[in-house]
Amino acid sequence: MVTPVEQGEGSGILFTSPVKQGWLRKQGGRHSRWARRYFILCDATLFYFENEGDVDPKGFFLLDNLKAVQQEKNQVALSPKVGAYVRSAKFDRTGEMIIGNHKSLIMAAATERDASEWASVLSK
Repeated sequence: MVTPVEQGEGSGILFTSPVKQGWLRKQGGRHSRWARRYFILCDATLFYFENEGDVDPKGFFLLDNLKAVQQEKNQVALSPKVGAYVRSAKFDRTGEMIIGNHKSLIMAAATERDASEWASVLSK
């Protein structure tokens, strides 16, 4: 479950029952660079953070209408089931939300087993 929470000087998001969480590398859209991010899967949304324990996500991906496929041993690809896009949002340095539409999302796990687990839970 995802709920807003007040914390100290600001507010953030509390993830009370994530399906899966852990470190993955995410391939960037425009620049194709890999960035290590902490991911939390909760309520059909895949959130990602700069650091484990961060309250505010850097962004998220909506998982409705997506399929996950393990590829190249430790990589997982998310792509649309039917002709649409992978819908996402990220927050820039000023906190503005930027909406994104991608043909696919490629992530890499540390091991082939971890990639298989992520592909399995993301496919549900």
